Amino acid sequence: MAYSSPLQRALKTAEIVLRHHQLSPILEEALQEINFGIYQGKTIEEILKEDPSFDGGENSLDQMKWKVKGGQSLGEKLEQFKKRFNHWCQVHQGKTILLSTHGGVKRVLAVYLKLVKPREVRKLMIQNASVSIFRFEKGKLEVELFNDSNHLHEEILEGR
Repeated sequence: MAYSSPLQRALKTAEIVLRHHQLSPILEEALQEINFGIYQGKTIEEILKEDPSFDGGENSLDQMKWKVKGGQSLGEKLEQFKKRFNHWCQVHQGKTILLSTHGGVKRVLAVYLKLVKPREVRKLMIQNASVSIFRFEKGKLEVELFNDSNHLHEEILEGR
């Protein structure tokens, strides 16, 4: 079974991975990147040009509640995501599933699994194309791997 964010980058990744497994991803809104409101679709350079004081919430006293105008907080995304994640763990217990998602979702997952404290979540560097492996059996969730990019060649990471 495979679930993917409907956003192009994650969906394309899922399709590439699944090509050899005769599976198609199920589109899942809970895996979609956090909504960045007025900054949606802009690069960090474009945002800083408009607002030089923008810090992405890193200096906020409550990392989970901070959000830009019209956007979504990490806490709001966590509430949306954990319901679906718990459902997938129960329904697919003991099976392999693919979740193709984005950095913001991986951050809330790290908080949910207590891999990082909420006040430090924005400092968590999420690697593009990273892999995380979880096992849910007999009511217990184990993290085998989180945010690992060792499968990528050094040349790719260095841009060669």
